[in-house]
Amino acid sequence: MTTPTDEDWKKMAKLVDFFFNRPDAEPFRAPVDWKSLGLFDYPQIISEPMDLGTVKNRLKSKKYNTLAQVGADVNKIWSNCKEYNRVGSDFHKLAGSLQKKWDDRYTKLLAECRTAQGDSSAAAGDDKTGGPSSKPGEGPSEGAAAAARPDTVKASLADRRAFAKSLFHLSKEDVGKVLVDIEAKCPMALVRNASEDEVELNVDKIPAPLMQELSQFVAAQKKKKTSSNKRAKVSKT
Repeated sequence: MTTPTDEDWKKMAKLVDFFFNRPDAEPFRAPVDWKSLGLFDYPQIISEPMDLGTVKNRLKSKKYNTLAQVGADVNKIWSNCKEYNRVGSDFHKLAGSLQKKWDDRYTKLLAECRTAQGDSSAAAGDDKTGGPSSKPGEGPSEGAAAAARPDTVKASLADRRAFAKSLFHLSKEDVGKVLVDIEAKCPMALVRNASEDEVELNVDKIPAPLMQELSQFVAAQKKKKTSSNKRAKVSKT
C-alpha cells in the first residue's frame, strides 16, 4: 500500500478540523465524561472510546501510519454514539447524520489522494527526456505504468460477483477483517439496517484498487485454509 504523502496528511488533518469545528459536532470533541454525566454503564458498553480531539492529537503527533487508520477512528466515534444511544434518540440521529457527511468527504479525499499518488508514481517512472523508463533492449513497460496508476485498475462485473461469493468461504473472523477494511477505506459500500445489527455489502461501490487488494487477501486466506486441511489429513493418516 502506498505511503501517504505530506500533502495527504495535510488534507486529512484539514478534514478532521472541519468536522471538529462544526457546531453540531460539539458533543464529539472530547472524551465522554461518563462519571460526571452519571453514565456508569458506558465503560461496559463502549470498549474503545474515541473522540475528534483525540484524533486531532494523534494526527499532530504522527501516531497514524495510514489514512485508513484515521478513518477507522473517526467512524468509531459515530458507531460508539449509536451503540450507546437508542435508535431514534437525538444523539443517535446526530451521529448518523455526521457519519454520512464524513463518509462522503472521506471517500472523496481517499480518491483524490490515490489519484495524486498514481500521477506521482507515473511521473517518477519517466526518464529525463520525458519518456517512460525501460530496460536496455526492451520497449516501454506499459504494464508497469498501469500498475503504478490506481485509476487504471479495472474490476469487471464478473470480478465483483466472484469476490462477493468468495466471502462465503472465509471464517467469520476474516469476513470481519474485510468489512473493517471496507468501512475504513470505502464506507459508502456498506449499508446498515435501522437497528445497526446487520450490514449489507454493495460490491459495485468498491473502487477497483480496493477490490483488487481485498481479493488478494481472500485468496491468501483460502490458500492458508487449503494448506491447513492438507496438513490435517496427513496427520490423521
